[in-house]
Amino acid sequence: MVEVSRSMNSPVDDLFSPSLSAEDDAKGFDHPLSPDGLLLLTVFCGLSGAGVFWVDNWRRLGSPRQQIWTGLVIVIVAAALMTTAELLQLTGVVPRGAKGSWWSFGLRMSGLLVAMAIAHYQRKRYSLFRGRNLPKGKWIFPIIVSLVVTLAFSLICVGLTRVIYGEFFASMKGV
Repeated sequence: MVEVSRSMNSPVDDLFSPSLSAEDDAKGFDHPLSPDGLLLLTVFCGLSGAGVFWVDNWRRLGSPRQQIWTGLVIVIVAAALMTTAELLQLTGVVPRGAKGSWWSFGLRMSGLLVAMAIAHYQRKRYSLFRGRNLPKGKWIFPIIVSLVVTLAFSLICVGLTRVIYGEFFASMKGV
């Protein structure tokens, strides 16, 4: 008599175990935007401008609890990148007006890498949405708002960096 034994970790057992979770419910969609389209928006408007829609897209995809960590990551990384860019110019490491430099390219790509990571996580929910053939979100409003947010966030970060940088070096001159 031949005895057949299966271990609990065999690939056959994995095939028959459920792999869906509560996040795969395919409910709560509200005209989401394509993660790939948001990546393109990030290329042109930067992480700060497109970040508003990365955060809002979680709500549109029916996963509002993901909004908090996405928003925190985007605000911290976008502020760090803009502050770094301004400090590099204020300290003279990068000449003023050198927009096409490798420094500028590197900072923009750093923001794009963060956006690519967020897109990776949003694609799973977006593929569930596409399977239901529901209407997609419109793009004209996100483009306009992204441009305005990018300008406002840039002015805030650059202004604060100049104030803090100016006060720091003014205090150092008296020493």
